This record gives sequence, structure tokens and C-alpha cells, in this order.
Amino acid sequence: MAKTKPKSTVHSHSQSSANKLRDKIVALCGQERKAQLEVAEAVYELYYGTVEVGGGELPLWSFFGHKSWFDYVETEVGMHVSTAAAYRMVHDVFMVRLKGKWDQNEIASFTKMKALTRVVEPGNVNAWLKRANSITCCALEEEILEHMYGKRKAGAHRHFTAMLTSRQLTSVNAIIEVGRQEFPELESRGAVLAKILEQWDAAVAKKTKRGLRLVPGGKAKSA
Repeated sequence: MAKTKPKSTVHSHSQSSANKLRDKIVALCGQERKAQLEVAEAVYELYYGTVEVGGGELPLWSFFGHKSWFDYVETEVGMHVSTAAAYRMVHDVFMVRLKGKWDQNEIASFTKMKALTRVVEPGNVNAWLKRANSITCCALEEEILEHMYGKRKAGAHRHFTAMLTSRQLTSVNAIIEVGRQEFPELESRGAVLAKILEQWDAAVAKKTKRGLRLVPGGKAKSA
């Protein structure tokens, strides 16, 4: 059990209000899941739907006056096209391809359902849903990767994505290039970045003063 903290008036709850909040978030997440499935259905229909115009058929996004699906979903709906693709895939997999083939009582969170679209099929969908409901999202992701690519071995490669400004990206690239000169034995930019971060972490663990910076040679100095 976590250690108790000194009483604070900020965000302080009685035991009763704490339990109510616990129940509230569960209920809200259930409502959100229902809404997300409805969004998924709508995105699916909007993506594939057509309408008759002048004896022919137009995609709905064209009928709405947009030049592409990307233009429609990004500007009018205000949804990133990759997010729309994830919604569409959930509906396609669970409500179209696997319709009637899975236990509705085993429905998982929308986050887990998105992950499961990569592996479920008629013969395993219920087993995967049951498993998804018994473990964390992170653990589910690991099991899906193992199912798809085999047991994850030590040193297996993973992708890391970070949102940066142009200026930040230029700075990061410059730092990595310095790191490549300092650590020529490292083959990839990712390995170099990891090494730099490990050294920074070790430096911070040793010192409490602010203003630490990494310099060529791998040592941290005060700025």
C-alpha cells in the first residue's frame, strides 16, 4: 500500500467521495466506449459511403464539397486522418468482418480493441478479448507483438516517435551527430541517442545541482 501523505486541502476527499469518484470514472469510460464505437461506425460509413448525383455516384466526402477524404476528415471533422483510420479499422474488424462471432459481454476498452484489430479472427477473437480484459494495455501490446513476430529477444528493435519543432529537431540531429563521433561503435542513431540519455540520467543521479549539460566525451558539466 502506498504511504499516506500529509493532509492537504487541495483535492482532498472523504472516503465516500473517493469511492464515488472511482465509480464515476468507470461509468464515464463506459459511456466513452459506447460513443467511440458510434464514432467508429460513422467514420466507416463516411469513408465507404456514396451518394447518387446526376446518374452517377460520388464519395460522401466529395458530395460534401471536399477534394479528398483527408481534406474532409481533417478540416470538417477536425480529426487526424490516422485517428480516423483507427476508428474505421475497429468498426471494420469487430462490427463487419467478425460480426456475430464474438461475445459482446467481453467487449474491451477502445484502446485495447484498436490494438486487437491486428490479430483477431473468428477462431481467436473471444480468447483475445478475454485476455485483453485481464491485463494492462501495455502488457497486451507486448503479447500482440509476441504473437505477430515471435518472442521478443533482448536487443530487439523498437520505434520511438517524438513531436519536435524544426528548431528542436535541428538541435537533436546535431547532438546525435556529435554522439556518433564519440561512440563510433554504435551502429544506429537510436543507439547513440539512448547512450546520450543514459549518460544524462547517470549524471543527474550523481548531482543535484541544476544546469547539467552533456559534452563530447560523455561527461556532464555544469552550464
